[in-house]
Amino acid sequence: MGYSAILDAEVLQNQMITAIASQIDTSRTTIRTEIMSNRASSSGDAVPIKNYSVDQAVRDANRYHVECGFLSAIQSLVDKAKTPQLTAESVAAQKKAMQDELADIIKKMNAAGDNEQSKALYQQQMSVVAARLNALTVLTPLMR
Repeated sequence: MGYSAILDAEVLQNQMITAIASQIDTSRTTIRTEIMSNRASSSGDAVPIKNYSVDQAVRDANRYHVECGFLSAIQSLVDKAKTPQLTAESVAAQKKAMQDELADIIKKMNAAGDNEQSKALYQQQMSVVAARLNALTVLTPLMR
């Protein structure tokens, strides 16, 4: 095996590690936001801890553990690789939907007033959507 092949293997390995770590981080943020949203009441306030059952906490912890792990990240990357090529129209529609979602989150965050916990939840949701929008924007020029 020549120097070039070793270098190529190291570069590929570094790219894979970065992609897997990024997918794990994305999963963690998404699952945590979903768990916190499910714990919120209809008014947006967090449900008191006494109303959060041990059974639900264990289920949430197990889901977080399974969906935010190494194997799940690899499976997500494989699934993404299988996704068919996007068209310019579908990308534009997805961008518009994400921009609308961001505007809606900002409205809700502004309406939350002094409720810091709700604001923090909306900021997490906003960062997830913004990251997806940014990724879509970066990938758009790479489409055929």
